[in-house]
Amino acid sequence: MTLEEKVFEGLDKGWKLEYLKEKISEGITEERVRDGILNDVRQDAFKKLKSACDADASFLIDAALYILALAQTARSHGLLCLDILIEDLPEPLQIPIQMVADCYPYGEIVEIATNDYWSRDPQGIQAMVSYIYICGALYIRKGYSPDALKDALETLFPLNWRQEYRERCEKMELTKILPKYESI
Repeated sequence: MTLEEKVFEGLDKGWKLEYLKEKISEGITEERVRDGILNDVRQDAFKKLKSACDADASFLIDAALYILALAQTARSHGLLCLDILIEDLPEPLQIPIQMVADCYPYGEIVEIATNDYWSRDPQGIQAMVSYIYICGALYIRKGYSPDALKDALETLFPLNWRQEYRERCEKMELTKILPKYESI
């Protein structure tokens, strides 16, 4: 949803002026972050992805499936339930998901997660995996549906890997990806 759409929605709902100003400020911050440091990480990840081979597709698909499983879990049980699952997640995903579970503001999640990305300096396929983790956490924080998230993540895959991604998404089982899911 664009900033303009959010403003019109707020006006239609009769939001008070102070609340509307807050939402506008958040929207501007998110747009700046998306156009700034997050975009730099995306470009770096795409450059490094070019060195990946077809055998690396499963690493990228697994990363996306983690995010989709977390999105479904958060949608069903709330953001706080993600806290239970954190220790079983891959290390680069733990920080952004912990911040989402703790309801950090969008801008802070981006700042910390991208700092972590640059300090790790992931290479090859791991760069795009890290970018998927960051974006996925942000989408979960914003409450995107798992279906919308699945489609958004697909755009990060090379064309020749997308069919395998779609097939694995259809067969995805939450308890296999997130073993502690049943304890929620």
